[in-house]
Amino acid sequence: MNEINKTKNFYTLMCLAGFLIILLPVGIANLIFGYMLGDSPCTLCWGQREAMIFIGVMALFIVRYGMKGKYLAALLIMTAVGLYQSFAHYGNHAHRDLDQGFGLAV
Repeated sequence: MNEINKTKNFYTLMCLAGFLIILLPVGIANLIFGYMLGDSPCTLCWGQREAMIFIGVMALFIVRYGMKGKYLAALLIMTAVGLYQSFAHYGNHAHRDLDQGFGLAV
């Protein structure tokens, strides 16, 4: 019985993590920044959002179909792609850093 509870808790946490990855960063960025504030994201922002969505969807696939090598490989590859995109995105602006994030000079 204890093993069944562990498995159920694992699947519940993976499902919750997948939904949170899809809904929170991508949902907030699209709804609040895109529609309410009228901000149009750059192509690198879209690439990062796509990577986050793909990672969340792969987590849901792992919950639904089990821990298979192809899902784990796709998850790790897309995580690496997302990390590369985030470093490339940050690298474009890092030289302008004023030791206080990307804010204006005080």
